[in-house]
Amino acid sequence: MMEFHFNAELATAYGVDGAIFLHAMAFWVAKNQANGRHFHEGRTWTYNTLEALTKLFPFWSKRQIERITGRLREQGALLSGNFSEDKTDRTLWYALSDAVLETYGLSAPPISPNGEMHFT
Repeated sequence: MMEFHFNAELATAYGVDGAIFLHAMAFWVAKNQANGRHFHEGRTWTYNTLEALTKLFPFWSKRQIERITGRLREQGALLSGNFSEDKTDRTLWYALSDAVLETYGLSAPPISPNGEMHFT
């Protein structure tokens, strides 16, 4: 049985649905950050197809997920991009805003002028 959690502060700011989605993304971003994976444009990203997201969140339809992610992007909590090597792949990649990262005690690793990441 899957359990879903959310941060009350984020739920107040972005609604319960938004907070649930952000909590899941924070888990994957933290995992990718720990593994040194999916670092682009100074941020750690995670990705999933819309179909995969409907399996991860079985209580939301594709349309609901599109609305939730769209609203979070409009509010500045969620960033999206496409970093797939295959340019025909339209899978969206997600990163969290600095404010959301701070809520979870996460941050993007600082980048030196030559583009190297520095972990402390």
